[in-house]
Amino acid sequence: MGRTHRIFWNRYQGQTYLYGTVLDFAKDRSVTARVPMMPSGKAIYTWYSVRNFQRDREEPALPILTEGRCYRITAYLESEPADSVLLRIRFYSAQDTETGMFLADGLSDVFTVPHGTFSYTLELVKKGCETVRFDHVLITEEDNGG
Repeated sequence: MGRTHRIFWNRYQGQTYLYGTVLDFAKDRSVTARVPMMPSGKAIYTWYSVRNFQRDREEPALPILTEGRCYRITAYLESEPADSVLLRIRFYSAQDTETGMFLADGLSDVFTVPHGTFSYTLELVKKGCETVRFDHVLITEEDNGG
C-alpha cells in the first residue's frame, strides 16, 4: 500500500447542507448529522482539494492526487438505515470543467484519477438516510494499480 490520507469532517471547512439538519460534533472528531428533510441525492458534506484561501480563509481538506493513479477510498461511518449514504468524487480540469465522476460502490472502493484532472471534490451524499455518524475517510494510493 502507498501513502494514506485521513480526512475528517471539520466543522469549518467544506460545505454542509444545513436546512433542517442537526449536527453534533463529538470530542473524538466524529460528527453525527440528522438530515430528515434533505432530499436524496443531495451532498450532506463536501470536501475540496483546492481552495481560494484569500476568499474562503480555508486550506484544502483533501490530498493532492496524481492523474492516472489508482486510489482506494474507505469510509468509516454508520448510517440509519444501513447503506443509505454514498461517496461521490468529482474531478475537474484547470478550467473548472468536470473531467469525470466516481461513485463508490459501498464504503470501500478503488478509483483512478482521470487524465486532465487539476482538482476534485469528495461528497458524502444522502441515499435515503435519516442519520449518519461520520468518523473519517481514508484515501490510500494503490501500489499495484488497483
